[in-house]
Amino acid sequence: MSSIDERTIVARHPDILHAVVNGEVVLMSVSNGEYYGLDAVGSDVWERLAEPTRVEALLAALEQHYRADEGEIRRDTVDLLGELLEKGLLQIH
Repeated sequence: MSSIDERTIVARHPDILHAVVNGEVVLMSVSNGEYYGLDAVGSDVWERLAEPTRVEALLAALEQHYRADEGEIRRDTVDLLGELLEKGLLQIH
């Protein structure tokens, strides 16, 4: 698995199907037939990845929007991106 840092450009994998259910995103990997659910913040991140996005810009937008602890936002977001990449739901550009 590739490592993700602030200079990495990430985007949704084009083969992933997604739908919003009760305000949260549900993802389906066609290649492995598995479903994944994202909570409200994860769903927000997914929506922001519609176009290739530099992680640094994503973090700045999330920090401004959520006004939470910067370190926590960075850590949680990079962890989420790593999980999405590992499951084949995200791609690096």
